[in-house]
Amino acid sequence: MNKPKRQLLKECALFIASLFSYTFGFGGLKSFYVPGFLINHYLAQRFPIEKKWFIFELNFSNPFLDFLSPNQELFLRCEVSLLILNSQPKLGQITLVSSYRYEPDTHDIFLQKPRIAHFHIDGLQDQSEEILQAVSSGIASLFEERPIYEIRDRDIQFFDKAPHQILVEDGGIRFFFN
Repeated sequence: MNKPKRQLLKECALFIASLFSYTFGFGGLKSFYVPGFLINHYLAQRFPIEKKWFIFELNFSNPFLDFLSPNQELFLRCEVSLLILNSQPKLGQITLVSSYRYEPDTHDIFLQKPRIAHFHIDGLQDQSEEILQAVSSGIASLFEERPIYEIRDRDIQFFDKAPHQILVEDGGIRFFFN
């Protein structure tokens, strides 16, 4: 899941160019690009997520967010650990597909109506579907409640206002200011 160094350098260069362009007023910049690696770093600090249901315990860790600009969708992949009462933990993966929403009061970005695109737990092929049916609405709500990124107050002060629009671009998110 690690991006090649060249891609990371490109994203860093875009981020720094956005900062300089806004700071020095080149071309009247009214947008700011946040590369995916910064958003993923923010997200990783807010994991793991743990949830218990009756005899299940699910632990979600190592999140990675992909950005798909044509559809304005986000793909969140996580590792999953499943512990069923009196058994050894089972490992797997989950992928959620979601749109997003911005909360102007808190300056947080959340997944909106995430849906499970892929769910697999090693050694439970026959039971994975049953487990998914039992916990799918609970899983979606877990991820809707947690911000995937927060625009800090000092960033808002830098731009003198909150963004009026947010768009997913390849590899990151662009914030637009009036």
